Amino acid sequence: MLRSADVVGSGTSAADLRREAAGVREDLGPDWAERALDRWGAAWLVALVVLVAGPQPRRATKWAWCWFLVVLPSTLGVLAWLLLDAPWSRRRRAAREPLAHDLQRRLPGGDARLTGGRALVLAVLLGLLTGVAAQALALLPLL
Repeated sequence: MLRSADVVGSGTSAADLRREAAGVREDLGPDWAERALDRWGAAWLVALVVLVAGPQPRRATKWAWCWFLVVLPSTLGVLAWLLLDAPWSRRRRAAREPLAHDLQRRLPGGDARLTGGRALVLAVLLGLLTGVAAQALALLPLL
């Protein structure tokens, strides 16, 4: 049993002592979200640098992947790029490296990759769709 005399002057509140006695884990601190964003932000920045400085992507142009990285919420664009067109994947290394988009489109047959303009429209639509899905999932406990 906690007494107020045990808490006074110790710098610990009765609620903290009750949580400790019940075995409740200490919270992550007030800046846990900021630290998580710093880590995801660093991963996003590394992905952007690798995309820009790396070889030509096979499935979409660099502009298309940049739009996906910038527009899609969280790091969905980074995850899509890593799954579909990362420069170190075996499937990607097996395919022929395309020319830069402006050179490729002058050739007969053009460039079959996803271009920046179409990717922007697609990224905005996917962003809206994920926002609606997130709202629907947030409302599920209320039903």
